[in-house]
Amino acid sequence: MSFLRTHLRWGVVALLFFTALLNNLDRMVLSVLAPTLKESLSFGDVEYSYVVAVFSNGNVLGSIIAPPLVAFLSLHLGWRWAFGITGGLGLVLWAVWRHVYHSPENHPRLTEEERAVIEADRAGGSRSCATAAETAAP
Repeated sequence: MSFLRTHLRWGVVALLFFTALLNNLDRMVLSVLAPTLKESLSFGDVEYSYVVAVFSNGNVLGSIIAPPLVAFLSLHLGWRWAFGITGGLGLVLWAVWRHVYHSPENHPRLTEEERAVIEADRAGGSRSCATAAETAAP
């Protein structure tokens, strides 16, 4: 540990390494658990492709945006600000997630039709929104 106290930059490198490792680990969960998720959540191949596409496309777009954004921030504000601002964006996303995400039972903007579909999936059934709407309570 004394090495890290006198060579703080290597601690930052280690932190970045573990951040990248954890990011990739999170991404791989979808791939490794694909068969289990499809069975447990009654996903077909098409529905699963939607999930893998809404997630992978974010990575692609991030790879496109990052070079010019980070270069701009670094050139105009310095490299420390480039880390700070991009990290701050992660905190903003976390705050938005905390504000927007609610369980289906408590979500204020979830329609009864969509709630019925979610409840049917939890019960082991698989219904479309149209079928759920026909049987949902008024």
